[in-house]
Amino acid sequence: MSDDKDQKMSDDEKFFRETFLGKKKGDEFTIKYDTKKIPEVLLSKKPDPAKDGAGIKVAELKFTIQDVKQIILPEINDEMLEKLFGKESQVKNEKDLIGFIETSIAEQKFEQELMKQVEDLLNAVKGKNLKVEVPHTLIEEESKSRVANLEKRFGTKERVDEYFKQIGEEKTKQFMEDIKRASQESLEKFFVLQKLVQLLELQINRENPGHLEIEKKLYEKLMK
Repeated sequence: MSDDKDQKMSDDEKFFRETFLGKKKGDEFTIKYDTKKIPEVLLSKKPDPAKDGAGIKVAELKFTIQDVKQIILPEINDEMLEKLFGKESQVKNEKDLIGFIETSIAEQKFEQELMKQVEDLLNAVKGKNLKVEVPHTLIEEESKSRVANLEKRFGTKERVDEYFKQIGEEKTKQFMEDIKRASQESLEKFFVLQKLVQLLELQINRENPGHLEIEKKLYEKLMK
């Protein structure tokens, strides 16, 4: 990971700590919309009049704290490690745990880079005048699944409905359109990926595929 990315992560963490740390459930507050200071995840997806000549100028961001959870870390001892990893695990002490965490982080970074490479490839393939027809029913099902996941993240459907009520009808409509568009793009990439598997004759365990098996074999095939 580059120094720039490390710095960005530090800046984002600092922002979230300064903005949300100490807030209580039900607190409402606003912050100035400054594209140079807020994390990328909070940037508006709508056109900026200053750049595009049209769109909506965002002046501030409003937050409502829906819930606050306190994390109580358990004491790390042999009994806890056995409970977490099992008797047969190689993680027996704190040193083993640190090694396990370092390995897990390295694997996670590899998977993130792998997914980025595959994502770039799929976008490149789609960009070559390739039209992917996705059945409307599949898009609807994927959209419903994403809304269901959103309800799980909020805790209940009622909390999602309350959130939509707060942001208003127009923004709710735009939100649902964004979900539908993301669902369609995801399915398009899925079908392109399946077509590449067929064209490149990749051997995949269809009944029980391994974690990121298709992405890994596609990467290996194209990088040879």
